[in-house]
Amino acid sequence: NAVAMELALETKLSKKPVLEANDPIALTSEQQDKLDEHKIKTRIENEQYLRKHPEVSAMLSSFISEVLRRRPDDIREFAASYFCDPTLPEGITKQLEERFSNRT
Repeated sequence: NAVAMELALETKLSKKPVLEANDPIALTSEQQDKLDEHKIKTRIENEQYLRKHPEVSAMLSSFISEVLRRRPDDIREFAASYFCDPTLPEGITKQLEERFSNRT
């Protein structure tokens, strides 16, 4: 799988050196390898989920656009209002339909 290979390479290249052996919080090489494998597996699973659910990306993109456009003082209140808006599902559906119709 190309995504898995890319993530594995990225993880290996960005791998931080294991702390000194006498450091009680340092990971062993085996622990670090297991952690790296878990990170790769999690990222692949997340990518697969997001590909199956394009509405997540559409919702977040729309939210960020609105935040930048409106620049609310109380971002928490704005987010609560935005995501509780009963018209949100309809708006996201329209956005996805437009996105997919532009691809064909």
